Amino acid sequence: MGIFDKAKRLADEAKDRAGQLAEQHSDKIDQAIDRGGDFIDKQTGGKYADKIDRAGQSAKDAADRLADQNRNDGGHEGGGDRTPPPHN
Repeated sequence: MGIFDKAKRLADEAKDRAGQLAEQHSDKIDQAIDRGGDFIDKQTGGKYADKIDRAGQSAKDAADRLADQNRNDGGHEGGGDRTPPPHN
């Protein structure tokens, strides 16, 4: 296995794990995004509230897509119909 194959395998594993975590902890992720947005909004005096809200919603949407992708892949490491990578 070449270095690029190993890097791709590790990236796929990290993405699968991130999807699992996003699915299991979506409520905590949303709360953390809201808290971060509230903090930034307070620090900027509300000057960028609309931009902060849009960025927060984009972050929540991205986490939801990751969780949905994990559900559609079978909800376990390696995905649904994908062949597991070889181990070295």
